[in-house]
Amino acid sequence: MKPLKMASFELLEMLFSPKREKYYVIGLPGGPCGELTKNNYPPDKIIAPKVFCKKTLSKKSIFDLWKSEKKQIHQTNLNDLIRRYKIGAIAPDTYTSVFLDNWASKNKLKIISTPHQFQKKFENKIFFDKFLHKHQLPVPKSLILKSEKDLEKIDFFPVIVQIPESNGSSGTFLMREKKEILQLISGNKKVKLPLLCRHFIEQGIPLGVSVLIGPKKIVFSAIRMQAYFSQPDGKSIYYGIQWVKTSFFSEAIIKKINRMLFKAGKEFQKLGFRGIAAFDLILRGEELYFIECNPRTGGSTPHMAFRTELLHGLVFTEEFIKITTGGELSAHKPFIPDSKYEGFNLDCGFMAYYMPAGQRVNALKSGIYKFQEGKLQFISFKVEKFTEKKGSIFVYFVRPDGEVLKASNFIGFMLTHFPLLKMTKNKYTFSAKAQRFLKHVENVIIKK
Repeated sequence: MKPLKMASFELLEMLFSPKREKYYVIGLPGGPCGELTKNNYPPDKIIAPKVFCKKTLSKKSIFDLWKSEKKQIHQTNLNDLIRRYKIGAIAPDTYTSVFLDNWASKNKLKIISTPHQFQKKFENKIFFDKFLHKHQLPVPKSLILKSEKDLEKIDFFPVIVQIPESNGSSGTFLMREKKEILQLISGNKKVKLPLLCRHFIEQGIPLGVSVLIGPKKIVFSAIRMQAYFSQPDGKSIYYGIQWVKTSFFSEAIIKKINRMLFKAGKEFQKLGFRGIAAFDLILRGEELYFIECNPRTGGSTPHMAFRTELLHGLVFTEEFIKITTGGELSAHKPFIPDSKYEGFNLDCGFMAYYMPAGQRVNALKSGIYKFQEGKLQFISFKVEKFTEKKGSIFVYFVRPDGEVLKASNFIGFMLTHFPLLKMTKNKYTFSAKAQRFLKHVENVIIKK
């Protein structure tokens, strides 16, 4: 049986993979990743769809087309190219959908993604909370708020209130009194009942582990820190993730994490789940709880694709392709690997949470930079230049010049091989160097 030919919509995971030259890439001409694609993939692996529109498209129109797989399918000759290149599997960006599933089925393609039905279920905060309780997995005390009367049932504060289908820090609120929750419900049109209300674990360290789940085998990633910083208004600023040395944690904590994740992974397998489950945990002292599940690729997977030590030496893209196209993982490693890596993935949208509305962005060139003499200096488009020795930074920026900065819009990532956070057992802060770097990033991205 011939191996499947696979194509992605310019995913970082495929770009960073040691097996990159095996994969095809769908690169819309004029898109924000054009130079990265041209400089890192063999020419015969680049699928460049042509837009049906005869008019010359503006940069914004090209961007709107680039960011929507559905639009590319409808408005370009992508279907013809997929048949011409004999592509058998497609990797969408982060989420799949009913549309993509139906399109793939019609064109006899496999989707390289956790199935949409599982993404929708487990990303829902209320569904996952019920799942944890049902299977007696450790979870903070919680309550589902179905009406304002349910506020009277809350006997624990402070609490985290979440919109069920929220993403990241958007739709997550820290509340210290019942009246704050009432004000939130009545004063914010986007906040509608039902809501998940769970006890806020103060002085907890937010962690994350990605679990690859096959039919019978399971593989754990290394541990990462979720860089959330709470604000006085109850909102949180999400800066990204930092990988943490396994030795930072006690042997007892590592064993507890292994037990929790293995039990959850086995329950996922019973449901027929195949793909990646990114579990968010909270650690306080010796206490450890599940918080959320993101059943998709995200801010942690580019590093996982680039640094195989984060996944027991396995190539993330190869393993992910196997389990999402009907195969099995090549190893069964349901335990945290011994990792020493401390890279950071900065979510460039962090400043949208505290800057005045209406700020516009400068479009940065995606590629390899170096933070030198207090400035970001461009080095190359070649991924091979993203090396630990030179302290380089990979910038992935996907917004057109002049666009308004919004917390709801993904701007891009900046990946490092070095840490930005200083960590103790119950506290984390940005280092002095990191603070200078963040200030420079703000100055570079925001138009003056």
